Amino acid sequence: MTTQIRARWALTIFCILALAVASAAGDHDGAFEETLSVTGPADVEITTGSGNIDVRPGHDGRVHIRGLIKVDRRVSAEEADRIIQELVSHPPIEQSGSHIRIGQIKDWKLGGFLSISFDRHPFSISYELVVPAETRLTSDTGSGDMAVAGLKGGVKATTGSGSMRL
Repeated sequence: MTTQIRARWALTIFCILALAVASAAGDHDGAFEETLSVTGPADVEITTGSGNIDVRPGHDGRVHIRGLIKVDRRVSAEEADRIIQELVSHPPIEQSGSHIRIGQIKDWKLGGFLSISFDRHPFSISYELVVPAETRLTSDTGSGDMAVAGLKGGVKATTGSGSMRL
């Protein structure tokens, strides 16, 4: 290998690493977790505009929800922190008996403090759920992968863009 080819490879590797570091530095992440008690089979509706959904069976009587938040890097660090804090403090989870609704964001501006205009949420939430095996699931992601395994209560699943493993 000539010196010129080695120099090009070194420059290429340096550029790739620099882009990876710059990209990672701009990400704003957060997470929330909640465990809900249910009597009998759970009826779970989950939706996310952008993000993955992973559902698997666990213990009867409990629905464990983990939300992984990723804020668009165009949002300032201060605003990203406020979005994450709001979602962690008030996760988009509602329960009425054994019916659980996850992911409905009522006011996507989260208090109206965003200074950047977005056509969609300036964040994504991926969900990981562990639910009773008899759970009835309605699951929808606008853009994201979906994996549902081991449920016996029936599944209705849609995705606008992403792979599905059922």
